[in-house]
Amino acid sequence: MDALPIPDRRPAPWRCTDGQLGHQCGHSMHSAMLPFVGYCLHALRDHWSGTALLVAQDGEEGWNGADVMIREGRLYERFGRPDAALAWHVSPTLPAGTVGIAKGWAFALTQFVDIDVYGVGGHGGNPHMSVDPIVLAAHLITRFQTIVSREIAPTEVAVLSVGSIHGGSKHSIIPEKVALKLTLRSRTEAVYRQMMEAIERICRAEAAASGLPEEKFPKIIERPFITKPLFNDVALANRVEAVFSGVLGAEQVRTEPPYTFGEDFSGYGLDGQIPILLSWLGSVQPDMFDAAGQPVGFLPPLHHEEFNPYPDLTIRTGVTAMTAAMLNLLNGQAWQESQVQLD
Repeated sequence: MDALPIPDRRPAPWRCTDGQLGHQCGHSMHSAMLPFVGYCLHALRDHWSGTALLVAQDGEEGWNGADVMIREGRLYERFGRPDAALAWHVSPTLPAGTVGIAKGWAFALTQFVDIDVYGVGGHGGNPHMSVDPIVLAAHLITRFQTIVSREIAPTEVAVLSVGSIHGGSKHSIIPEKVALKLTLRSRTEAVYRQMMEAIERICRAEAAASGLPEEKFPKIIERPFITKPLFNDVALANRVEAVFSGVLGAEQVRTEPPYTFGEDFSGYGLDGQIPILLSWLGSVQPDMFDAAGQPVGFLPPLHHEEFNPYPDLTIRTGVTAMTAAMLNLLNGQAWQESQVQLD
């Protein structure tokens, strides 16, 4: 589910052997837990009533999968609109056996932007006869880094990263074009629009300063959709936190800060109409932490070629805690009042 274009370097029998792809964000583990949650709910069907909708959704890694399922796939029209939505994401920093909850804002608005930077190609030994798009791209990258630091209020959340630059083919050729790939992150759409306006202004100004005619100004291409920010419903988070504490132990439930990752699970909330909660599921082998809870070595982050969730305890904890939370929501009882036990 949602492999990434990253070689899989994990020393594990379940690693991807393609050589160019890897499940380095844990989505395959999310999918592995789903049928077990369904099995538990079915086994405990005498203890709850209502409808449980279990969703395996691909396309989270930049392809707007949630909105495609909800709008084009008519998910809620076909199976019913839920009263609440829950999800896990494995955590690369929490030990297996623990869970983490962020209340309120949890994930950032995310957008990908492509910029084609044009020039006038020529011979590298005769640069005065050309307009070098590599130099122009370098100026753009430098100026882009001042948008967050000098144009966005320090009280706001904003990230602008250039993740890719490609241009040229040989030492002695000045190319016609350089391609940049950017990611933008923010807490609000207003800040995102402010960053885009600054990008457009800088592109035009730097191209003009390079002597290019307007028809050769950089071409800016935004992805046709935005991954919206994710806000965990506070009341739902408090309720589920109590369930997690009851079934796992309060010491196993951690408070997590918001992150500037993007997560299309936000789409299931229909812009705030349905309360949602995405919780972090600890997935690091427990012996990677000392007695004080500090890492004793490098913990590969999400999207790293060595990110390798610890399977047994992670899956057991995720299935147990998610089943307990869904039972609580489906039978209307607090976990402490329920006689259902999960072995």
